Amino acid sequence: MSMEQELVAALIRTTVHFITDPNVTIRLASVELISTAVQAFAPTGDPADVKTASIDNGYLQLVHSSWAPLLGRIRSDPVKSVALASLVAISKQTRLAGRFLRD
Repeated sequence: MSMEQELVAALIRTTVHFITDPNVTIRLASVELISTAVQAFAPTGDPADVKTASIDNGYLQLVHSSWAPLLGRIRSDPVKSVALASLVAISKQTRLAGRFLRD
């Protein structure tokens, strides 16, 4: 990972703990931050650009650690905007993780 990606990874690892906060504003902001931060791991900054993505284990560990909390928001968050934002974040992670999540 590049230095920038290491910084973003640290940000995601810290932010994932706020996904379950009782305050809806904090939950939504945390999920949206993770969703946006994932773009740092796409080669062109575009999460749709997966053909040339060189995803390493560091990114895959981030996906693994944030998957359950994001999925929990989709399944049980009473605020639909948080659930939708979580779905978008998982979708972006999935595009970049490629076969890691599909196999």
